[in-house]
Amino acid sequence: MNKNSQEAGFTLIETLVVVAIIGILANIAYPVLRNQILKAQAVRVISDFKTVRRALIEYYRDSNTYPRDYYPGKEPPELKPYLEGKVNWKNPVGGAGILYDWENWVLPNGRDKHHWTHVRYGLSLTTRNRDLINMISKVYRGPFHYTLGRNYTFVMEATRD
Repeated sequence: MNKNSQEAGFTLIETLVVVAIIGILANIAYPVLRNQILKAQAVRVISDFKTVRRALIEYYRDSNTYPRDYYPGKEPPELKPYLEGKVNWKNPVGGAGILYDWENWVLPNGRDKHHWTHVRYGLSLTTRNRDLINMISKVYRGPFHYTLGRNYTFVMEATRD
């Protein structure tokens, strides 16, 4: 048998060049993809906030009061009929590692519980995902700020629209 010098296949150099090109393209695409994922997560959180806000407005109009304070991941039972299961309070955006937390920081005497936060009623995100918080801050144009611990709070006032 006579072997031909032009056998089918790739040389090691050709394979390395292709792998290098794929690596370069992946390094370019990954930050763009990650940014788009964060933006989608931020939009989901903002949408959930607006859903909770609408439910709160309806609840306030019906009862002339606000739901009491609850711990992270707990949907206020008072809002359950208004939300109808539309919001997942525990890890609402998959692997983003966040919990929603309804805040009612008004004491029985009417004074602010945490006056330095300038928040009386709000929906907090309890998270360590600083990139998600930064993206929410870029996308959302309403009152949203760091409050306590790992909480970042959307400020709600049911009487405003």
